[in-house]
Amino acid sequence: MKEMGVELPENHEEGIEMVALTLRGIGSATQSPDVMVALLSPIDSDKYKLPNGNEMIYPVAIPSELSPIFFSKINSLYSSNVDLPNLTYYFELISDTKLTALHIYEGRYSIKSDLYYVGEDGTRGSFKTSMPNGLMTALEQRLDILIDYKLLSKAASYFDVKQKDSLLPSDVSPLQSYYNELKSQISNGVKPDDPLVLHLIKMLASMSDELIQNLLEVAVDSENYEWISVLKNS
Repeated sequence: MKEMGVELPENHEEGIEMVALTLRGIGSATQSPDVMVALLSPIDSDKYKLPNGNEMIYPVAIPSELSPIFFSKINSLYSSNVDLPNLTYYFELISDTKLTALHIYEGRYSIKSDLYYVGEDGTRGSFKTSMPNGLMTALEQRLDILIDYKLLSKAASYFDVKQKDSLLPSDVSPLQSYYNELKSQISNGVKPDDPLVLHLIKMLASMSDELIQNLLEVAVDSENYEWISVLKNS
C-alpha cells in the first residue's frame, strides 16, 4: 500500500489515513521553556492544513537528558550530512533486516511509535520504540515517518507555533540533505537498485528541475550511467 509514493507497512490497518511527515524545526514548549520540542509537519503541506488554514504541526517532546544529544545529532545530520552510527544500525547488521519506517499512532492508553523493518527474505515486522529514539533513528536513516491522520489533526489543533521562522539548526532543509546524500552516493558509484538509495529515489519527485539537472551532471561526470534514465523519468 502506498500514499504519496510512501510505502506503508504491510500490516497497516485498512481505513486509517496515514500522513508522511518531515522535520520542520526545533522549538521549546511554552509551558516548559526548558523542554526541547521537535516540530514535524506533513510533507504535503498544501493538502493537510488546519480548518483555519494554518500549518499542521505535530510536536515531539525530547526529554531534557536527551536534548543535548538530539540537538547535536540533528545539527550534524543537516550541516555535514553525516549519518551517525546508532544501535539500530547494529540491529540491522546482526538480524539481516532493513528498517523502513517509523509509525506513530494512538494506542489504547497512550501514543505509540513502532519501527518497521523488512528481512532479506521479504518478511516484514515491527517493534516498539520510544518516540525520541524512534524519531532520531528515522531522521538518521532517512526512514519514512508516518502518522495516523486523526492523531495528527487532534494534536495539531492544540499546538501553536509562535515563531514561524523556526528552522533546522543549520538552516538546511531535509530535501537539501536528501539531495546532498544522493549526490554523494552517485559520485561514489552506488547504483539505483542499491537498497541504500531506494529511500532517496522516493524524494526525486519533490526536487526542482535544477537539482535533477545537477544530479544528471554528477552521474555523467562519474560515469554512473544507470542513474540517467532514473533521473530523467523522475
